[in-house]
Amino acid sequence: MTRGKQPHTPRYEQEETPRDAAPAPYQLDYDWVWDGAEVKTLAVTVVGASLDDFLESLEPDINGVRGSGGWAIFPQAQPGLYHLVAGGEDVADALEDAADRLYQAVKQQPGARLFWEQL
Repeated sequence: MTRGKQPHTPRYEQEETPRDAAPAPYQLDYDWVWDGAEVKTLAVTVVGASLDDFLESLEPDINGVRGSGGWAIFPQAQPGLYHLVAGGEDVADALEDAADRLYQAVKQQPGARLFWEQL
């Protein structure tokens, strides 16, 4: 048996919706946001949609990290998996903005599904 990191599996998903319905936006969990950790990571798995235009719309910093207004997005090795990361005293506003902007980028794409996990 090999040891190592297990593949990412979302813990919960939006309510079941018909394939032609738009994905539901993320609902911020303030208890999770304010549980004491300084940095929060919201994982989102995007299925049936492309984030290429969304990612290109975000200005990269000097290290090539894309984000805006106190948050950053990090594509993961698993296709369609992204980490939205924010910290500091504006962490709630930053994560809410990140999740909403990502949702807005995919909501009109037919068959798009979003699966969220608070890490």
